[in-house]
Amino acid sequence: MGGKRNDINHVPGTDAECYVSRLFCLKQNSNGTRRPDLVSADGIYNPPLVIEVKSSSNFKALVCLNQLHYPLTASQDYRGKLSERENQESLWGDKWKAYLPLILRGGGIAYYYDLVTRKDDVSRKDLKKPYSAIKFVWRDQFIFPHILAFSAFVSERARKTDVALGSCEGEVLEKVQKNILDENSAHDHTGQDFQNIYFRDLKAIYEGDDGFTTELGRCRLAYMRSIYPGVDDLKKFQFQGPNGTTIYALVRKEDYNLFNTQVREAVNERTPILDSVFRKRRNAIGLLDKILPSSTNYANGDVPREESALKSLGSRDIRRLEYLVKWINPENREDRELALDEVPF
Repeated sequence: MGGKRNDINHVPGTDAECYVSRLFCLKQNSNGTRRPDLVSADGIYNPPLVIEVKSSSNFKALVCLNQLHYPLTASQDYRGKLSERENQESLWGDKWKAYLPLILRGGGIAYYYDLVTRKDDVSRKDLKKPYSAIKFVWRDQFIFPHILAFSAFVSERARKTDVALGSCEGEVLEKVQKNILDENSAHDHTGQDFQNIYFRDLKAIYEGDDGFTTELGRCRLAYMRSIYPGVDDLKKFQFQGPNGTTIYALVRKEDYNLFNTQVREAVNERTPILDSVFRKRRNAIGLLDKILPSSTNYANGDVPREESALKSLGSRDIRRLEYLVKWINPENREDRELALDEVPF
């Protein structure tokens, strides 16, 4: 998932992407690192569904400013280039600020973030062998639309920098615009171009009770409502996910049927399969004891294998780990027949 990410720091995010892709019937985005993680194949969802995955062991997601341009260039995920509408002059002129919310409300593509939490008992030292990503246990998720992520980003940035909310929003929009036009603009990012979005804040919105978050969270929520007054009108969904987990979702009214019918159906169908994978991953952890520590610190199954490290494993065990690290059930024929370097569906 996400290309050949060999750095050990990418292992949690890569595994989360693979897990979410299997659960929601999405595929890896082929457009590179400047595009969101997962997109729906033709005909799977109407409207098409795009998800940026954020994995977390501490119930907060780090969002980078350059990711805020994704829904504005969403046609790249399906046509490989900007549409005429996205290239039109008004996007870069005086109407930029008014144009942005218009794009975020529509555009024919449902763009969402997914904050996926995990059990915090796997450290870096646990990830020094091939396939050790099977140790991760994913827990509750929170799905929310880009417009909510945008307002949360600006709110936290304004709170931290003590800059007026309107001025901060303008600064962020200007940088988003620059990032679309200049692929290298991300190199100019400062520390304030990375902001957290908190699970507690999202839960407070979902429950309609600001008591679910902290005092700072209530400050963030007040800012968010100023930027996006419709935050409390988002539709609320809850799905039963794999391994006894809960999937919360805050959804735009335009995407009500997408989530209430299509996404719900996918989750209901895929959850039993991933329940089985959860169990099989846990049972296969003992196989890692037979593998010698990897000098390259690779932990995912989509990297070149070191034969010396795997020599104590039989071909059947290696094949089993290759399936499980990709969230494929080895005993499920339809899952098993999938190419290991492709996301299903």
